[in-house]
Amino acid sequence: ASIRVYGSGIKARAGGGPAMAGRDFTLELPGGNDPIPQLVPRGDGSGDDRWIPMRNLRQVLIYARADEELRGEVQHRAGAARTLALHYRLVHPDGSWLYDNSVMPGETGSFSVRATETGTYALYVTGGMGGQAWYAVRIHNPWHAVPFEFGDPYIFYQRRLFPLTLWLQRRDSDAAASIRVYGSGIKARAGGGPAMAGRDFTLELPGGNDPIPVHLSRPQPGDISGPWHPQDIHLGAEDAVFPYLGVAPERMLLPEE
Repeated sequence: ASIRVYGSGIKARAGGGPAMAGRDFTLELPGGNDPIPQLVPRGDGSGDDRWIPMRNLRQVLIYARADEELRGEVQHRAGAARTLALHYRLVHPDGSWLYDNSVMPGETGSFSVRATETGTYALYVTGGMGGQAWYAVRIHNPWHAVPFEFGDPYIFYQRRLFPLTLWLQRRDSDAAASIRVYGSGIKARAGGGPAMAGRDFTLELPGGNDPIPVHLSRPQPGDISGPWHPQDIHLGAEDAVFPYLGVAPERMLLPEE
């Protein structure tokens, strides 16, 4: 699905997609009826549930077996700064809608919906138009992932939820692999590598077949030159990296080998 935007010149964006500008261009609309990519669990499912802080339209992929409950929470964390309601929707593997609801500022919404078949489902969350309230998502099913194709996800810095550690997996144990980190200013480290801080930098990933932790934290004074304020954090998968972030190495959700 798409919309054509044309006229004397404007800048526009649909959902959490890329912004475009010009006199005549087309915006692709976010999914809702398209089939969900089917991923498979990696690891034994142990580890703790974790809040993932985000903003804008985001997708979280959730694996469930038939008759299990899809369970999670969506927390509106913007308060009076963004009085827009959050809207969220669960989507079946075939792209059809299962459930939708909304969350008002300062509140936490929860969902528990039976999976009708074994597979990967999707949760879509948006903070509304014209300001985009920030929020956090916590999934109780062990295997879930946040896709991070180039420029996604939009992790949003929230002091009480940082430092934050997310996990990724290489496609190839030996090939060159890295992630680009950019935004309003953040400090990051991949695996046991050196920490870096700034508004736009690349982290080289260690080799091997084990999941790799990506640590995100608030920069210290002097880490970044000039004025900065940690807020938006974009991650981009480059080279031999699966574009799916997990909350624990035992809870990875990845394409079938």
